[in-house]
Amino acid sequence: MTQLITKRDRQNLTIDWHIRASAQAGMKRLVKRLLKEYDYPSKASETCIRRCPKTSRVNV
Repeated sequence: MTQLITKRDRQNLTIDWHIRASAQAGMKRLVKRLLKEYDYPSKASETCIRRCPKTSRVNV
């Protein structure tokens, strides 16, 4: 799942994505969709949704 999130993040990158709120919201939306698609537990999904933009700054 991590690879899928990273792949889709890279496809949807925009200029200054880490600063723009709309780009960050789009990233969170993408992560939410993937988590629902794979039936990820709801308690853990909130943590994942918060961490993904922070982690993406390092990985991308």
